[in-house]
Amino acid sequence: MKACFALLALAALPALGQELVVPVQPSPYRFPSEMEALPGDGASSFATRLRALVARTYVDLNMGVTKSYLGFNRPITDEAIYDGDPRVSTTLNLGFEINPHFAAILGYADLGTTRYAATANWGSLSTKAFKTGVAASALVTDRIEIGVKLGRAIWSTKLRDSTLGTQKDNGTGNFAGFGLNLRMRERLHWTTDFEAIFDQKTVTTVSTGFRLRL
Repeated sequence: MKACFALLALAALPALGQELVVPVQPSPYRFPSEMEALPGDGASSFATRLRALVARTYVDLNMGVTKSYLGFNRPITDEAIYDGDPRVSTTLNLGFEINPHFAAILGYADLGTTRYAATANWGSLSTKAFKTGVAASALVTDRIEIGVKLGRAIWSTKLRDSTLGTQKDNGTGNFAGFGLNLRMRERLHWTTDFEAIFDQKTVTTVSTGFRLRL
């Protein structure tokens, strides 16, 4: 028996001086620096992150009625603008959700054209605006969402007058609004919005349309 133990001890002696190597399986969760060692993983990770960003983006396309009181502080157009002549407007908003309740928004609005006829002059006044700001929303039910928005707007107007010819005016102001969204499908919502731009005079818009989540 003692001879058997002696033989086993002699057989184990060559392994005592060697370093013990334990195989380690690579973790599926890798830091970006580790991705460079695996061809193809970097592009795959970038595509995954890009899809995640796109999934948090939405587009609003609305049409509605606008009453504009922005633009020229001249008696010739003030009477026409203040008569509350409504016109058709088109609004396009791009939103990026920061979290489920807040989003950054960037928008463009074609606020239509007002036509006027004064005592000795006639013409038209068209208004456009670019907007940027933030929006906050909350679910009322699993399909209905209410929201508010605040930000800044850059507006411009173009006057075409029978006597004055073509002239332009522009300015900046604050804008605010609130709305209601109804989820029709997973990525398609029906929207209703009220918005106002404030800059000495104001422009108000009531519109309805659709929201598409990308």
